Formats: sequence, C-alpha cells, structure tokens
Amino acid sequence: MNSLGSNEKSAYILIGILVITILGAIFYYAVYPKMEESNSLKYQIADMKKEAATLDEQLDIMKEEQKANEKSMSELKTKVPLDRDLSNVINAIEQVELVSETNVIDITFNNYDETVKETIQMEETSTNKEPQNQASSDNVNGNDESETSVTPVSPIASSSLPEKLKLISMTLSINAKDKKEIRAFLKEVEVLPRIMRIDSVEYEIPNTDVQSSGADEAHEATVQLTVFYYEGSVEE
Repeated sequence: MNSLGSNEKSAYILIGILVITILGAIFYYAVYPKMEESNSLKYQIADMKKEAATLDEQLDIMKEEQKANEKSMSELKTKVPLDRDLSNVINAIEQVELVSETNVIDITFNNYDETVKETIQMEETSTNKEPQNQASSDNVNGNDESETSVTPVSPIASSSLPEKLKLISMTLSINAKDKKEIRAFLKEVEVLPRIMRIDSVEYEIPNTDVQSSGADEAHEATVQLTVFYYEGSVEE
C-alpha cells in the first residue's frame, strides 16, 4: 500500500512538472514573443508619434519661412521691380511733389532701354565728342553757348552691378518757394517704397535784383535720381 501511494504521489509530481513545463514552453514560445512584439509595436508607435510631431513642427517652420520669403520677395519687387514701370516712377514723383509743395517743371530720362554697359559707353562717347562739339559751336555761334540737353548718367553706373540689374536715371528741375520745400522733396524721395537714389542736387542762385525789389522769387534746384529694375525672372 505504501508503495502504491508513493507511486501515485510520484506520478502526480511528474504530471505537475510536465504541466508546468508545457505551460512554460507555451508561454516562452507563444505568449512571450507576442508580448515582445506588442512592446516593440508600442515603442514604434511612440517613435512614430514623436517623428510625426517633429515633422509637424518642421512643416510649420517651413510654412512660416515660406510666408516670410514671399513677403520678403514682395517687398523686394516693390523696391526693385521686374520691369521699368515708369508710370510708377512718375506717380511717385507726383506724390512727392504734392506732399513737399514743390513743382517739378521738367524731367529728363536717360537711355533706359539700354543696358548699364551701353549707357556707360554712351557717356564716354558723349564725353569724347564734347570738345569737338564745343569747338564747332564756338565757330558757328561765336561766344554763344550751345543749349543741349544733357543725358543724366548715374555715378554708380560704372560700378560692378549684377548683369540683369538695370538703371533709370532722371534729372528733375524743381521749383519751390524756399529751400525747405526742396529738402522736404528729397526726404520724401528717400522714404518711397521703390528705391530712388539721389545722385546729385544743385541749387540755383536766386536773382538778387528781384530779391532787392521786394518780389518773392521761387527757388530752383536740379535733382538727379536713379531707380532700379531687374530684367528677367528672379530665379535666373
């Protein structure tokens, strides 16, 4: 009887060990890999969420940079347009004329259809021919000076400028009650949206005879301005 009970007890122990072994094997080969896979998927999902958040931040930054670039490009096109846009120049001068209470009585443009290089060549040709023209004028008119319209050329025309950047120089004859109106004209030019470079300002000396007679004589000045435009697309 003791031997039979001992055998049954041993059998139960063996069965228990076998069940535990089978359960352990099932857990190790079936459940544990699933748990590892689940944990791995959780980590992957967490990483993907972080990457998605990072991409969203980068996308927001790119959108902000794009908006800033578009705004900057728009401002740049306002300062330096992609064509001559002479009507804009004339309108701007009229506005400045109105604000400063001056009167622009004459405007002379340079050869704005040509490139900067050709404009410089034109200036050099004009300079070389000037003595000959002066001598010819003296022979024909004696001591009378020839009245010719001088084409304005900006002093920066000989600078190293980008190939597609073009210049438009103009000479304005301005009439005003006083010098302060002329100075106001120049200040308004400096704050215009489109870049206008003031090349030179020459004041006319008032007639002393008229001043002594008590009459108010207008002050006159000759102002040379230069504006810029970019020929072609910005991407070039």
